[in-house]
Amino acid sequence: MVALREASLAGYPVNPAVFSKALNYVNSVCDKNFRYSLARSSHTSTSLQALGIVSAWICVEQLTLAKNKKFPVPPFASVLVNRLEEFNEVFTLDRNDSTDPNRQYHYYYLWSVEQLGVLSGKKKFGEVNWYESGKRYLISNQAKDGSWDDPTLGKHGTALGTCFALLFMTHRTDPLRAGR
Repeated sequence: MVALREASLAGYPVNPAVFSKALNYVNSVCDKNFRYSLARSSHTSTSLQALGIVSAWICVEQLTLAKNKKFPVPPFASVLVNRLEEFNEVFTLDRNDSTDPNRQYHYYYLWSVEQLGVLSGKKKFGEVNWYESGKRYLISNQAKDGSWDDPTLGKHGTALGTCFALLFMTHRTDPLRAGR
């Protein structure tokens, strides 16, 4: 969703049907407690919750900007995009609360926090300035060679951990332009 949004905002045409289908998918993987999971898994995590909200917001933004009567913003979308208060309650910087202990993916989680923070325009989740605290956390956990390792990502943990840490640090997400 993030890449499709960036393409659309850069002027590349993205069919609104893509965002409509994606929004339906996000709705289908959201349980009654507004916890998101992957389609083939019952596992949930704080990162999935953040990115579920982000995906819903992006889809609503893009459908709103498209102004295509064939693909209107569906009524259930307002429920999906208004989950920020629940995220405030579960946010913590030092861990990605996951129902699968083998899938913590901490640096991926920090990147999902960056996405949600910037898109929402919030400087704090709960009482925590997520960006300043996240920067301090990343700097204090950076290896001497400049990398970040996430052992839960297996043999690619250093490469992926570093990628997600840098995505967080570069603060590249643009705020929402419509629809929230």
